Amino acid sequence: MTTLTPIQIDAINRMNADQRYDYFIRKVVELKQLWGLASDEGWVILPEEGEEQFPVWPHAELATQWSIGEFADCKPQAITLEDWLTKWSPGMVNDNLLVAACPNQEGDTIVVAADELRDDLLEALGASNAPILYLHRFAYNPAAGRFRSAPDAESVSASLF
Repeated sequence: MTTLTPIQIDAINRMNADQRYDYFIRKVVELKQLWGLASDEGWVILPEEGEEQFPVWPHAELATQWSIGEFADCKPQAITLEDWLTKWSPGMVNDNLLVAACPNQEGDTIVVAADELRDDLLEALGASNAPILYLHRFAYNPAAGRFRSAPDAESVSASLF
């Protein structure tokens, strides 16, 4: 796990929302995980402007900054990139849950649909020359930019992450 220094945390928080989103995508692909906040009662969901948003960060330290006030009992929880792409993203699309990507302490963030974030992550995986990513019964080949049928995708997927 990468540990951020206070100077790095400050630099990330000073980025504008677009810069933080790009940073978020790069780091999630690099580290193969993202972080949400959860308590014994469940995951933090933000009710913003009539829409529910699930906040996520590329580092536990950034999520920890939100563990104050109403969320003081919450702790950062890791979600693997594989789980995000194969389980979380489809479930969030079905539930019409949006994603608040890397909000800073003031709540400034880019809000995206879960399938849009999935597509951005898959595109970044392709740009990183990652191996073929298997999603359930389909394989996403970043070089070709398309899906195809995948034989025994579950066993292959486990070996990629």
